[in-house]
Amino acid sequence: MNYTLFNNIVPESTQPFLNDRQLVSISIAARRMGFHVITVRKWVYSGEIQSQLVGKVEKRIPQSEIVRIMEHRRGAKKILYARGADPLTAESQMVALRQWFLENRKDQSCEEILEIGPAFAAFGQKKFLRLLNFIETRKVSEIFLFSKDAIVDHADPEVCRFVFDYFCRHVESFGGFVRVISEL
Repeated sequence: MNYTLFNNIVPESTQPFLNDRQLVSISIAARRMGFHVITVRKWVYSGEIQSQLVGKVEKRIPQSEIVRIMEHRRGAKKILYARGADPLTAESQMVALRQWFLENRKDQSCEEILEIGPAFAAFGQKKFLRLLNFIETRKVSEIFLFSKDAIVDHADPEVCRFVFDYFCRHVESFGGFVRVISEL
């Protein structure tokens, strides 16, 4: 017996999921899990997320997989990252980040990374490299910055926008998010 889902015939292999869990599209699953659609697609095609073929080409994700991923993400860190050219600037950013986090994320914990030095030097600094390691090993769910200048501080606004956007895409490709509190 076949089941009908969104005017498509669902193969017999998906029936166990339909009995107790709903199948959802990759874009809906990505939204529910808080990941970018491209990230979820990569995970589906690499086999990291179980999916079912619906029709000839469309893949759907069982609700049970969404729950599994969300349970795994609960252990991911939230990081407050502040960087300034001098200690006073960096510390004042961290104080503002702490205050915002305590007011808006009362029930959650976070880790703080404080970096002192010029922005382009940050790419060679140990704390920034540690942050990149957390991102690339999927140990980070969110990174909170006071401003975009925490990643890059350059006279040319086009360079700043490019580097910041690239950093955000890099974080999102590993399932994290970048939040800039001065823009919230």
